[in-house]
Amino acid sequence: MSGIEPNVVIFLDVSAETAMVRREKSNGDPFDILGDRYFRRIVAGYRELYNNQWGNLNWQRINAEQPLITVFREAEKIVNNLYNLPNDGSSLL
Repeated sequence: MSGIEPNVVIFLDVSAETAMVRREKSNGDPFDILGDRYFRRIVAGYRELYNNQWGNLNWQRINAEQPLITVFREAEKIVNNLYNLPNDGSSLL
């Protein structure tokens, strides 16, 4: 895939604290056994990538602390804008 880049990178920004709470609700993801330090490093790493616009890519940030439907709608707007589709609320949800 050399030379192929995504049209957009949607960064779902969530705190380490929220990630740790949500992992308690998951169904056995292998990363769930990793500790708080791991989650803090992952969050910090992705935030650094976003802040530095790593790879000169089209990074778009969504506050993923919001309710799921709000996160979905924001992601939908990003994709609709990317492809010049209407943002009239006529999504599948």
